[in-house]
Amino acid sequence: MIPWYTGLSRQFYASKFSEIQDACKSDYLWWIAFLRLSQDYWWICHENGDCLDERLKKVWSVVGDVFKYDNFQSWWIAQSQSAFAEQGKPPKVADVSLYSQFVDITPNNSLLIDIPLHLSNDLIVEQLLALLKQFPEEVRFYKSTANLELLDISTKERRQLPILYQVKLMDRLIEAVKMSKRTDLFWLAKMRFYEIGMAIEISPSAKPSKFDSTATRTEKQNRVRSLVSQKKRAADAVMANLEIGKFPLKSKASVSPRWTTDQKRRMKIAIERGEWLNSTSIDGEYNFLGNQLDLLDMTNRTHEQTLSVLRSFSRIGSKYG
Repeated sequence: MIPWYTGLSRQFYASKFSEIQDACKSDYLWWIAFLRLSQDYWWICHENGDCLDERLKKVWSVVGDVFKYDNFQSWWIAQSQSAFAEQGKPPKVADVSLYSQFVDITPNNSLLIDIPLHLSNDLIVEQLLALLKQFPEEVRFYKSTANLELLDISTKERRQLPILYQVKLMDRLIEAVKMSKRTDLFWLAKMRFYEIGMAIEISPSAKPSKFDSTATRTEKQNRVRSLVSQKKRAADAVMANLEIGKFPLKSKASVSPRWTTDQKRRMKIAIERGEWLNSTSIDGEYNFLGNQLDLLDMTNRTHEQTLSVLRSFSRIGSKYG
């Protein structure tokens, strides 16, 4: 059976290349992107699935080690079917007139109808739509059979995913720099909500101007800090839920023990050694998500160049443009 995915725009594609192109513009891309920022997911990959939390272990069992792939496309080819493909055939409209005479073929989420073939197409469509309106939305909801179900969200929420990702990436990077005690990255360790907001241009209208009064400058700074704080809370909730197989969801996730005392000790040592994240992680994640886009020169990287790479995340996935 050819795999199909509820999170893609089509059920079937003429080629694997076309499917991958669509996947790179889907919410699946951001699911894996966020997962690569999860410290606990990094550690369960390090521990080869040894974890006390069965929910996280289940995610790992179908998604695999996302850190061993150079780009999202390679991960999609290797693991997408295990993680996100539906387990049964896709639903479709079918002629059941012959079979209905012998067996009951009307499951709870299907409707057996009689269409006089002599009616015009317009009239058939009009009457069919009128018939479907009699059923509540919950009856017409498709229950996913994938190991991991991609939740449906509004277009407005979907457009927020790259912004939440940028905030989470900076937050993880700053945290890792502090824990690893990298003296060459002191400027990152000093970044706060305002600096993060300005780095990712979270509010273009809040960009300072030499003509701003003191009151206006203060208002802009507070606006940026507030926005970053809001986005960080939302990103933290998204992260907590995707670690247990729910994306993108912002509700509070239940917490369960994940690591033994020995695992916690070894993870702390690994983080302090800088094995979790470092300055090149921005470039690494950029390459993983959008290696089809041009990167800045990797040599002689400066503070501003690093932040420029981070800002370019917002261009990945034309759906969000």
